[in-house]
Amino acid sequence: MDRALGELEKKFPRFVPVTAPATSWPAVAAPERAIRHATVWLADTCPLLSRGGRVAVTAGSRAFTGFVPVLRQLVGLLRARGLQPFLIPAMGSHGGGTPAGQLEVLAKGGVTPSTVGAPIICAVPSVEAGRPVALHSPRGNRLARVFCHPAALAADALLVVNRVQSHTAFEGEVQSGLLKMLAVGVGGPEGASETHALGAVGLQASILEMSRALAHRLPVAGALATVEDSRKDLVAVDVAGPGWVALRKTDARCLALAREIEPRLPVDDLDLLLVDWMGKDICGSGMHPTVVGRLRVWDYPDPDRPRVRRVVVFRLTPGSAGNANGIGLADFTTRRLAEAIDWPKTLKNVLTSTFTKRALLPPVFPTDREAVRAALLTLGPVDPRRIRAMRLTSTGQLGRYWVSDGLLRDVLARGARLDGEPSDLPFGADGNLRDLH
Repeated sequence: MDRALGELEKKFPRFVPVTAPATSWPAVAAPERAIRHATVWLADTCPLLSRGGRVAVTAGSRAFTGFVPVLRQLVGLLRARGLQPFLIPAMGSHGGGTPAGQLEVLAKGGVTPSTVGAPIICAVPSVEAGRPVALHSPRGNRLARVFCHPAALAADALLVVNRVQSHTAFEGEVQSGLLKMLAVGVGGPEGASETHALGAVGLQASILEMSRALAHRLPVAGALATVEDSRKDLVAVDVAGPGWVALRKTDARCLALAREIEPRLPVDDLDLLLVDWMGKDICGSGMHPTVVGRLRVWDYPDPDRPRVRRVVVFRLTPGSAGNANGIGLADFTTRRLAEAIDWPKTLKNVLTSTFTKRALLPPVFPTDREAVRAALLTLGPVDPRRIRAMRLTSTGQLGRYWVSDGLLRDVLARGARLDGEPSDLPFGADGNLRDLH
């Protein structure tokens, strides 16, 4: 076997860097000005913000483009108008569902009391907010208890802030955005569990009903939503006035744009996909299903495309704080990633969501080199001139990537630009790949 692997290594494909064609949707020319315009509109339009008092502002678990500037400008504007803003961690079970873990997640995204100019109030567990609601799905029906962050319940006004993007486990009119931030984020660990209890096939209906219930029981003053492209450029800043209907309309509008420009591979068929980094700060499932071509959730089939035969992931981002939800989307991984996993946090996340397949640990190899060799070995006879392979920094960064000789013609035909010369995979003396820049 060692001899076979050694011979196989001589057939590793070479890779060449390319730059993807520009997206069809332009980035916001002046992000700071757009954010300020949106926050001023909220402050001027929402009646609850004209009465003074304490205003809760949601801060989620995934940092997005403009995350800290959005929160800082919003806090500054509210304070200048005589209000008392504070942040609440709105992240369901992320951070292990503990105050310390939530603060750690926010800090890794740059959000601290000093960076945004407001205190952060943690509270676990959540408290019940009124009567249960009926949830319905193909899996069955149930009465769900409605939970929320106690500081949100006690506030004079609540502002919902979130990036809008597609969800990694289901299709629907609204997915990962403003309404999910209410149902799952403001709902806390308990609310997240109730919302996910019917699995992926019930998640759309659960988010709608749970968010509607909370919007009627909380002083929701309005919302601010952002959309970004696969290069992490801010492409839209949108706002919603008070009320669940307004949030739903803004959520759906932003989702339509996000779906149009979300990360996708430039081709539908790959033999091998190498991913340097996975993590919760990249995507809720660690790696974008639209890129790896896998969902791995109960009751939902995997997408028809892209068709990726083997996925190798090498490292877990520090911003994940050990949460390796999504490792089950890979076929092979490395010891350095496996040793970075915080299993209590990971299991808390996947048990809350019910998407337990995503926590299945694939074969673990001591080095990146050995993981790549194993993936190539399982592909069968390998012709290095024809293998269709890509290497990505992460599935959230498709502005620049690396392709094998056998794939180069296809991606150039789709508008990519050659950005360097072909070279071997840059393994260091320790057998691990050097970072791509």
